Amino acid sequence: MFLYTYLNVHNDQRKQIYSMSKASILGLALLALSMAYLLQSQLEEKILYLGVLLHLVVLIFRSYIIYLYKKIPYSSNYRWMVLFTFGAFLSGLVWSLSAVYIYKFISIEHQFLIYAITIGIAGVGMASLSAVLVTYLAFLVPLTFPLILWLLLQEQEVYYVGAVLYSIGIVYYIVTAYRMFYNQKK
Repeated sequence: MFLYTYLNVHNDQRKQIYSMSKASILGLALLALSMAYLLQSQLEEKILYLGVLLHLVVLIFRSYIIYLYKKIPYSSNYRWMVLFTFGAFLSGLVWSLSAVYIYKFISIEHQFLIYAITIGIAGVGMASLSAVLVTYLAFLVPLTFPLILWLLLQEQEVYYVGAVLYSIGIVYYIVTAYRMFYNQKK
């Protein structure tokens, strides 16, 4: 019931996230390729290519949903929101799991660079997804929770400090997204 209520949104909200998603998808694709370029000296080629492929498959899936939406925009509002939210969830999950997997292969400097990039992705996601709060949270939680958990499981103090700072940023994003969502509804 909760999910149905929050994904059965006004047409303006649905149109807003769909219209903003093209730029987000392009940005995420460019970011994935840039990260692959940056990490090419630290990762095996097959790991690098698999990561880029996973990102591109999810982004192609999300692009296909947008393409279908433009062809049939007036069918079930709820169905379009479920599909879009699922795509956002997959995108957040692939970013997070990719980062956690490659951490054992890269330097601590590159690890924290990836953390900085993911907090940036979470902020950009807020701008493009917060018109529907559940959709933004479906992106944010899988993007950030595994990374925070990974930081907390490390044995160095710098990782604990990173987890606290990262968590503070995420709480700020959630509060801001909540306010943006309710301002949009009004």
